Amino acid sequence: MDAAALEGKCALFMAVTGSTVEQAKQFLEMSLSDVDRAVELFFSTGAGSGSAGGAARTDGDAALAAEVAAREEDGVRAPIAIKRDTLYDDDDGRRGDLEARRLIEEQERADEAFTRFGALPAAGTSGRASRSAKRFRDGVAGEDGGALESLFLPPRDLLFQAPDLDSARERALAENKWLLVNIQSASEFASHRLNRDTWSDPTVKEAVRAGFLLVQHYDTTEPGRKFSDWYGVGALPCVAVVDPLTGTKVFAREGQFLDPQTLLDALLPFMDAPPVDGQPEAQGQGREEEECEEEEEEEEEEECEEEPQAGDPGAVVVAVNLADGTRAKRRFAGSSKLGQIFTWCRSRVPEARGRKFKLVSRISGVLGDKSKTLEEAQVGGQALMMVWL
Repeated sequence: MDAAALEGKCALFMAVTGSTVEQAKQFLEMSLSDVDRAVELFFSTGAGSGSAGGAARTDGDAALAAEVAAREEDGVRAPIAIKRDTLYDDDDGRRGDLEARRLIEEQERADEAFTRFGALPAAGTSGRASRSAKRFRDGVAGEDGGALESLFLPPRDLLFQAPDLDSARERALAENKWLLVNIQSASEFASHRLNRDTWSDPTVKEAVRAGFLLVQHYDTTEPGRKFSDWYGVGALPCVAVVDPLTGTKVFAREGQFLDPQTLLDALLPFMDAPPVDGQPEAQGQGREEEECEEEEEEEEEEECEEEPQAGDPGAVVVAVNLADGTRAKRRFAGSSKLGQIFTWCRSRVPEARGRKFKLVSRISGVLGDKSKTLEEAQVGGQALMMVWL
């Protein structure tokens, strides 16, 4: 910054605060030459309360020093010179801290802007930021107040308000609809575009009401975190279709904005096949699963292999929510075939010996190829679901 500009800012700072030239230069340097921030820092540190009385204190200190010096003839030493200063870190440290604080404040204001367009800036923001926010609010919202904010509101007329995902699955199953899940992030603009452009589209609304139960959660909520953990969501926003009967994720798009036409094209196969009729062939195994079940009746029932010992490094643990409502867990050798889990389920549920069923994984869907090993199927540590056909 040139000398003329610095001199002008110092003059403005001194006119507002009544400080000295040295103080003006010091606080402008600390605030990266931002006069508004320098004034705030000046008064917040209490330096302003000391400016007016600085001359009086100086006179008092000089008088005290003169009085003590007059007593030197009695053997009293001269007083140590009085010195006042303020301690700070090195210049790089100050600049780094101020920059970090500025970035945090800007991020908070940006996040707030997505959901509260008409809100006043948070306490502690600069006067210039306050004036800018007020001009933005008055210029955009005007008499309408929440016109801009309303563009990004969630689609409340479409949402099913459920305390958890299990409740949503039960409701979707009762209505024979697919469960449509939207996990949002307040810091991702694509999430807000979904609210503004996609969920508000009349054709999308009609399609969702006809064949889906829509739930929407932010990634910071308990249902949002659970869904992300269960289904391995890697990027937000996430739009997914879940089979309410088995809990299988049969469709997902992550980390991108879906315009109305793209979303409708993706959901079209599900509109023609409700959950009780099975997954659409474009998304699931469909006919292949039925053929696997038909072959199962022709196979001779295998015997369960011996359960590995606890601590066996080659063993995997599999839990199954059985069709009779109970839950069971067992260790299997990682090299065992997937058919071993089917055999074990028949031993646990006698009705399964004469009735067809399927095993469903939340991650990979229906487990149809029983020739795979458990390691290949990656079922270790999972909770499978046993479902009657």
